[in-house]
Amino acid sequence: MNPRVILATLLLTPTAHAQSDSAAIAAARKAIQAQLKQSTTYYLGKGYRTINADMLDVNALDEGDSDSELVYILTAGREYLIYGVCDDDCSDLDINVYDAKGNLVATDEEDDDVPAVTVKVTKTADYTIEVAMAACDNDPCSYAVDVLQKK
Repeated sequence: MNPRVILATLLLTPTAHAQSDSAAIAAARKAIQAQLKQSTTYYLGKGYRTINADMLDVNALDEGDSDSELVYILTAGREYLIYGVCDDDCSDLDINVYDAKGNLVATDEEDDDVPAVTVKVTKTADYTIEVAMAACDNDPCSYAVDVLQKK
């Protein structure tokens, strides 16, 4: 085979793969955002309101991994709903909520891909939301979490 053809193939293959990965990530992000919008609309109809749309972000985890970088300041005397959605490759997403002292205050570790917990806050403080990807058929799986406040 011509060395130029081999070199061209080697140089072009990663770019095509990267574009394919990029398209897959964009599609997953769009699907997650649509699921999040649908869920938010449902919960808004149940008496909740959005508290910080700027913090909404689509992330990804491999099966068995978790992320606890999402921190919200929740206000005493209020009730909050914390819920998540994940992509079609995800079949089990879990949420744990910890207070400022690291105590577990709410958890949804059911075998499903739509975790939701409510938290009645007694002290204004930072609360950490840990998301765990319990089951993912095609790593990584994309997910998003939102926090709503009871009206």
